[in-house]
Amino acid sequence: MLASGRDSNHLVYKTAPKDPNWIFAGPEFHALHHVYPDRYIGSFIKLFDWVWGTAYSFRGKRFVITGGSGAFGQAIVAELEKEGVQSIRDLKFGVDWDHQHFEKATAELSACDVLILAHNTEDQDADCNSAVQLVRLFKRNRSSSETSPTLPEVWYVGSEIELLPSFGNEQLQRYSQSRRRFLPHARSFFDDPDILYRHIVPSSFWLPIGTVTLPAGWAARRAMCWIRRGARYIPATYTGIAYLNYLKFMHWVPYAQDTDRL
Repeated sequence: MLASGRDSNHLVYKTAPKDPNWIFAGPEFHALHHVYPDRYIGSFIKLFDWVWGTAYSFRGKRFVITGGSGAFGQAIVAELEKEGVQSIRDLKFGVDWDHQHFEKATAELSACDVLILAHNTEDQDADCNSAVQLVRLFKRNRSSSETSPTLPEVWYVGSEIELLPSFGNEQLQRYSQSRRRFLPHARSFFDDPDILYRHIVPSSFWLPIGTVTLPAGWAARRAMCWIRRGARYIPATYTGIAYLNYLKFMHWVPYAQDTDRL
């Protein structure tokens, strides 16, 4: 009675903050139940939501993706279209943005809820810089354009090459450097209180004996399965290396010094 019917899980938020708990259902988690009444069911622990995949809702969200024409980009878009999202916009390189003109994407980023970074080039500087600049642009313009009950989200598609050696393959070395160069920024974004960052790690890579490629559709379905359960580090793997990479990502990767985390 003294709390006017509110227990410790019922706090008033304009925007539900990032949930600091991985097992317990606190006020940050329960606040999203009032936004999506058929999701975020657990009131003490999240076991029910893990089992039934109700720790996330895609419904009504607006997505923007870079690299939507790639294998994984096409597969994740196909999965999202099944989930009742409001819209999916593919930002095309050279049309909607390029490495010198990111501001062209401002309007699209200001009006979306989730930014998926699935593009890839062999230019490690341009690839890393473009991802960082797009995240910063999205974060800055999304927060100033509207008040939403949920935090803006960024999904970045990495690779198990973040942990694997490059086997003396020149092409693989360039790809490895490109992915690893972004990791300190990814680690900073992961802990940024103003965005919800998800790091997707599929197991697609090259070996000296040939190419081992994870089917894009399987990887996208696996990623969606993890996201429905609230995961923010997402191993879409059949090799298991992405699970080992989690230790590197969480404990060995330093924060980027120039990333505006606060």
